[in-house]
Amino acid sequence: MPVFLAGRIRTAGEAESLLAEGVADVVAMARTWIAEPQWIAKIAANRESEIRPCMSCNQGCVGFVFRGLPGTCVLNPRAGRELEWRSDDEPGTAAGKSRAATRRHEAPTLAVIGGGPGGLEAARLGALAGFRVTLHEAAGSLGGAWRLAAHAPRRAELALPLKWWESELERLGVEVRLESHVWAEDPPEARHVVWAIGAAPGQTAVWRLRPYLTAGIPGSGHALHGRELMARRTPLSGRVALIDEEGGWPALSIAETLLALPAVTHLDVFTAFPAFAEAELAVTFEAGSRREALGGALEAGRLTIHARTLVQAIHEDGSLELPAGRTERFDRAILATGTDARPYPQSALAVGDCVAPRGLWSATSDARRLIEALRTREGPSHR
Repeated sequence: MPVFLAGRIRTAGEAESLLAEGVADVVAMARTWIAEPQWIAKIAANRESEIRPCMSCNQGCVGFVFRGLPGTCVLNPRAGRELEWRSDDEPGTAAGKSRAATRRHEAPTLAVIGGGPGGLEAARLGALAGFRVTLHEAAGSLGGAWRLAAHAPRRAELALPLKWWESELERLGVEVRLESHVWAEDPPEARHVVWAIGAAPGQTAVWRLRPYLTAGIPGSGHALHGRELMARRTPLSGRVALIDEEGGWPALSIAETLLALPAVTHLDVFTAFPAFAEAELAVTFEAGSRREALGGALEAGRLTIHARTLVQAIHEDGSLELPAGRTERFDRAILATGTDARPYPQSALAVGDCVAPRGLWSATSDARRLIEALRTREGPSHR
């Protein structure tokens, strides 16, 4: 009986070993090739390092289909829109690479401000389109908020695209300047400047149900935002409260990060949703497995989830004001309340969360759409 095997086969090594060991007679891939349609051609040409990786995240492929949308890929937004967006402007041949290298010396300059997913993709596509690209990143490493997500427990696979982007920028000759602070009033000299500075920790999610709380939850200045916690790795101990009005993977990753801290004796999650971190994860087959990951903490008595609970205020002594006039005391309160778009120069080119906080697919789609427009504006020599 011939055996066909599919599911999370992403590299040539994995495929070859399954065949060589007799695990299967045929291996099949779907998500892997949606992320990288040129997978076989690049393997055959010994260009495996250039393959856009699949994270098996299910966000754009299965997740979109379950929402009644055409399937795509969060790392390859051209998937499903091939007639609208041309393929990456480098066929992979020696002649193509030579042509790209030759024209780069006389190419129009492109400066990208911000090294998160939107900026990384804009820099990559800009270089492929024939621009001479410089990427400025204020931090000491690339990745932005996506790197924070990849550092969360059980999220290491999210680092795969970051490694690929870094490799691609080096291969394409993009000049990367880390710890490079660029100000709106003093942008770098370039024909085109793209702002991709991401979003800042905020409380926009609170406005979903309580738009009158324009300054956020009263007393929230006494709390630490979850993204700040993950960026600084702030040491915490004792009983901690997580105030979740954002839902999805951000709140869940913050909770798992807190539970990974041995000094945190108990975590109370106050979520505005009927179930914790389920709405977005359900369509990608993650909800059950991720909740199971919290099961140990629940059984050990280190975690309590309070569903459909809106925190009314946070007091200076660490106590939370809860519905019906109830209060509870905690050693620290952490916010999972969304983000605010960072301001960029008016009328400037911008991509990603600084335009509006959304997600990875929006950031890479913004970058693709913008570079397509710039390439068309520059004329045939840069197509």
